[in-house]
Amino acid sequence: MLKDADEFYKPLIKEDVKIDGIAAETVESGKVGKMLQRAFITSDSDDFRYITNLVKFFVGPQDLNSMNNLLVIIKKDNKAKIYTKFPLILEVRARQVIKKGTAVTKTNLVDIGAIGFFDSVYGVSIEEGDKILWLFRVGWRFGSYFDFTGKMIPSETFKQMGENYRRLLYCDLYNFLHDKTNFNMLLLDGWFPFVQILDERFDKLIEYYSQDQKYSLYLNQLIEEFTKEKIGSFVKYWWQNPVFNAKKEIIEAGIAAFLENTKYGDICCVKTLLTEIEGIVRYSSFNEDGKDPSKQNQVKDYVVKKGLEKFSSIDSLGFPKEFYEYLTQVVFSSFNIKENEIPTSRHSVAHGIAKSENYNRARALQAILILDQIYFFLGKSNPSK
Repeated sequence: MLKDADEFYKPLIKEDVKIDGIAAETVESGKVGKMLQRAFITSDSDDFRYITNLVKFFVGPQDLNSMNNLLVIIKKDNKAKIYTKFPLILEVRARQVIKKGTAVTKTNLVDIGAIGFFDSVYGVSIEEGDKILWLFRVGWRFGSYFDFTGKMIPSETFKQMGENYRRLLYCDLYNFLHDKTNFNMLLLDGWFPFVQILDERFDKLIEYYSQDQKYSLYLNQLIEEFTKEKIGSFVKYWWQNPVFNAKKEIIEAGIAAFLENTKYGDICCVKTLLTEIEGIVRYSSFNEDGKDPSKQNQVKDYVVKKGLEKFSSIDSLGFPKEFYEYLTQVVFSSFNIKENEIPTSRHSVAHGIAKSENYNRARALQAILILDQIYFFLGKSNPSK
């Protein structure tokens, strides 16, 4: 049983706080207007000034300069508990094994789920029907979530707050990907927000495309980070999946070719690994339900279904729906010799149609990262049929 956080964190108490929302527009007397009762607003938005007004209401203007975190719980009796310090815990999905007591950074994570306002000793009392305001800071940005409906369900709210925190923590990533032009440029070059590059590595891609692809050093730096030690640190987990393990010798041959860091090695890596992707997915599906997804759409559907099962929400950092588009436009893209439309795909490689210049370092690394993404979606094992 957790102790009441009020014993340690000593919230400021404000009586008779009656707030049901924030006016979303100026409303003249007797007129009809809009009111926000529940919303997530970041400091990138012009509407964040409304949050500033809320914070002033609860703590006063003198404390704004030093305000980085704020939690306000308004109970059903209209008593507001105002915390400037409070426990906070995140439910996260780790990229690899994280031992208890180890310091965790953004580089260790591939997703963030629900949050909670508790630690091993204290917990903030939040009940169904309470009203809530949470202000938090990530880097140079602020985020705020509030629910003044009086109908809050804590478990659902904590999940929503976790998604909000994730969106702010990875704000640059989301902003970049939500621009369709940027996403299409990534796909054209075979890139994707793979789980292994969700940290500063993807920032290099953002810089590369934001500067009109003028500076290849960003790509080179990204690729060079995938050393034998780095690749080995995540590939070792693949063999826990029986389908990957059954193809271990083939996959390791492709990775060894990449690590040669030669044109010959890149060719062998792409030739070897791209043609194994479909087989891994089909065997995984067959082992699970006895069905062989022999059609391309069935292969893609199965991968994305497993991704949606694995990650917390559709817009999670696994990007399962976007991965379907990636599989369609990149991995299983068709070719047209007459029109000279020859992408580097599983089909063009398997049929010997892919162009020599596309057997390059970037495509070789992408083949490894595609397999890793699929492993993350599938997990350690599939139940036998």
